[in-house]
Amino acid sequence: MLHRFKNLRTKQNFLCSQIQSQKKLLRYFSTSFGIDPTIYSVITGFGKSAVAIIRVSGRDTYKCLNLLEESSERGQKYLESLTKDETLKKYRVKPRYSHYRSFYDIFSRNWPKQMDSGLLIYNVAPHSFTGEDTVEFHLHGSMMVKQLMLRSLSKFPNYRQAEPGEFTKRAMFNGKLDALKAEAINDLINAESENQHYQSIKQLGGRHSLIFEEIREEIIKIMAHAEAFIEFEEDEDDVEQEVMAQVSQRVKKLLLTLKGYLDDNGIGEIIREGVKIAIAGPPNAGKSSLINELAKSDVAIVSDIPGTTRDPISVNLNISLNSKENLSHYGSQMVTVTDTAGLRSTENPIEKMGISKTLSLVSSSQCIYLLSMENLELVGSNFKVRDLEVEDQLLQVLQKNKEAVLVVNKVDLIPEVIDVSQVLLRTGVRLTPILCSVTAGTNLKDVHDAIKNLVSKSLETSHQDVIITRERHRVLLEEAVMFLERFLKQPQIDMVEELRIAMYSISKILGHIDIEEIYDTLFHDFCIGK
Repeated sequence: MLHRFKNLRTKQNFLCSQIQSQKKLLRYFSTSFGIDPTIYSVITGFGKSAVAIIRVSGRDTYKCLNLLEESSERGQKYLESLTKDETLKKYRVKPRYSHYRSFYDIFSRNWPKQMDSGLLIYNVAPHSFTGEDTVEFHLHGSMMVKQLMLRSLSKFPNYRQAEPGEFTKRAMFNGKLDALKAEAINDLINAESENQHYQSIKQLGGRHSLIFEEIREEIIKIMAHAEAFIEFEEDEDDVEQEVMAQVSQRVKKLLLTLKGYLDDNGIGEIIREGVKIAIAGPPNAGKSSLINELAKSDVAIVSDIPGTTRDPISVNLNISLNSKENLSHYGSQMVTVTDTAGLRSTENPIEKMGISKTLSLVSSSQCIYLLSMENLELVGSNFKVRDLEVEDQLLQVLQKNKEAVLVVNKVDLIPEVIDVSQVLLRTGVRLTPILCSVTAGTNLKDVHDAIKNLVSKSLETSHQDVIITRERHRVLLEEAVMFLERFLKQPQIDMVEELRIAMYSISKILGHIDIEEIYDTLFHDFCIGK
């Protein structure tokens, strides 16, 4: 494939023309055989509201303007025979202007039957969100109004309800968005914290797309420089060595940049998905009481019976952070706190499964390890763990998560030990616990501050440009790095194909190639109407 073309530019033009030809053929056959439907959906909430918006998008969008027809004298066949220009002129609809009109059910036996009055906005392709002709009906938000409008739209030929994310999918297909911006739309819709909002806004604004596009263009320039050597005679060894030395230097510089982006501690994914904190410890230490206090709700059952909690119980908290000291985060952060099964030896198979889940969560999350004063005894000026099994469980957790925070609950049972500062383990490890009482409310501020510190640690990074927000981006960027490193191990002309594959990996992040391959993943979590 490499030597089929005289230079890189010819190859790139060929590949781009192939992709564009496939898109044009798909669009042609879709339009010709009626498999390119016009779609519609409510794009606001589906419950009762003051205002609701219904969007229509597609090549037959203009036909729904017939819902403005209040007279039944000319009949349905006449309305269907009108062209787009005739329809816009008949109803005095000017594109990109707002019109206040009444909407009628023209398919009703009692036509004209008014459904509602409201605003109508018509946008002509490509000047719309989807890049197609669109209409937006701004209606009163009653369930019946929306039901009547959707029922009427369903009766137009070649109209159907939009699938989840289909408006955004069409915008991407028509070049209005790339894959990163499409992902950012969904992230913005689902944002529950300032960090999530700020990150999705930056990505939607094109900052991430620009960075990846610059990376892609740099690889293309490097390839062009390398393949320029093909123009020379094969016996020009000194020219090849000089060219490949220059190319290698540029690849090394690019690799440093890419590895810097990858060395971000997964901050983008953590912001998007939320910081995870597991509350672990022996039975009856007060784990369920603590999560209820954090959630300000009775989300977990509190009982004196050991082993009450078996399945993990999670709550989402929006925790405010001081972002002045750490530029990697902006403000409040979504945190998922999980109450877990108490750690102990047991023969109960169900409880064993719960304990196994606890240890798994401890390994993959930040951790608060909760002990009760009943688990400790005062020896001199330090605490020691009474039960060898409880101490073994604590040591096991510390092996899995070295940054686990130790909290000692129920200090109200022995108030005089409130000044004891350390827990001494038999291995010689000294831990400084947070002493509190969940039920009495003692020192709960210290527990909240410890949670904030765990969240801040999760967001620490030395790289201020966080551009990876999903596992998909990370995998493809690592793939690009791998092929660039392969090229450096043997920088020769016949290894330029490695550079091409690296460029393709970056192009996949942007959604420039293999679009259909990422559609299912990209739009899986989109809501209907977007």
